[in-house]
Amino acid sequence: MRKHVVCGILCFCLIATVVISGCIGVPDAEKKLIVVGIGENNPPYGYPDANETYVGLDVESIEWIAKQNGYDVAYLGLPWTGIVENVANGTVDILYCGLTITPERSEIVDFSDPYMIVNFAIAVLPNSSLTKEDVLSGNVSISTQTDGTSHVWTEKNLNETGILAEGNLRPQATIDDAFVMLAEGKCDAIIYDEVTVNSYVARGLAKNIGVIEVNELYGVAVRKGDNETLQMINKGIADLQASPKWQELLDKYGVVLS
Repeated sequence: MRKHVVCGILCFCLIATVVISGCIGVPDAEKKLIVVGIGENNPPYGYPDANETYVGLDVESIEWIAKQNGYDVAYLGLPWTGIVENVANGTVDILYCGLTITPERSEIVDFSDPYMIVNFAIAVLPNSSLTKEDVLSGNVSISTQTDGTSHVWTEKNLNETGILAEGNLRPQATIDDAFVMLAEGKCDAIIYDEVTVNSYVARGLAKNIGVIEVNELYGVAVRKGDNETLQMINKGIADLQASPKWQELLDKYGVVLS
């Protein structure tokens, strides 16, 4: 089954129709189609490769789960701001994108059982002499992904406390944009999901100078009351993590779980 990137989101409903009817072909008559929302560029969970095909830990996870349960899959890359609304309004069927389970999001969507526990990490350039203490004392400029939980944490713990000077929190639309900003010297550090930070470290683009323990739970978001999909996802996650495929995917994408 081929995977295609759907870009240039002007009207989510129209694009979702194009993805289903125009980009992946007519699904197998015996299979149902599940439209999966993922972040626009969120390694290692879901991101476009050199061929503009979505790859990643979560992408391959849902493909495995879908195959086991008789589903075809289509993808829709989504901006992070207000991302859960895309499930609530029917633009996508689920979000499988390294999404933290929070009380606020749980008011809008239902979440699967958690499939990962993740902390934040602090990333700096490979040649930087900054320490974790330097960053948390506020003597730097910091980027992260707009409206992500790391953004919320940084605002609460560094901005609202007065530790970080006004203007020194510089969130970006995607985490890849934040790392571009770091590379260009437009921020000193990034606070974000440790798994993602380590994927940039592995490519020589950053170094991890410390972990912030938040123990966030990642889950798959489904529409409120969609118990059929929720049960399928919960069973699929359990089956995947009980199979050799799970460790294979973790190794493939360089994910080390604590």
